[in-house]
Amino acid sequence: MSVDNVAEKYPGLQQYRVCQSKAFVQGIMGCGVGASAGFAGSILYHSKFPGASKHTAVVLSIACGVATGYIIASVATQRCRDMWVDIASEIQRVPSSEDTFSNSFKPSSQNKVNDLRQALELGLDFKVQKNDYEDS
Repeated sequence: MSVDNVAEKYPGLQQYRVCQSKAFVQGIMGCGVGASAGFAGSILYHSKFPGASKHTAVVLSIACGVATGYIIASVATQRCRDMWVDIASEIQRVPSSEDTFSNSFKPSSQNKVNDLRQALELGLDFKVQKNDYEDS
């Protein structure tokens, strides 16, 4: 499958790729900043408590760096996912042929999930459609 075919099949893929690249760079930079802040914090801790272990500076800087980088990257990745879902839902919002004069649109994927949850709670049968990859 060529890149053009994938881009046609998944609208907004190029914007998602750019956004995801920025998210990873932000996570890496956050890791560096968090590690630096953890190291500075451990130096301050050693100045107040000189009897503390010498290895706390390394452990604290690694822990702070990893945690900060993960949090920043996951928040940015969630923004990218939301952006891609918004692009896909805008493209899917086509007026139905029955309601040409009204403002009703086809439900987005989030509404389908809510419909499935409600049907399961009420004990109703709900037909689940599968895509080319056999995903529900």
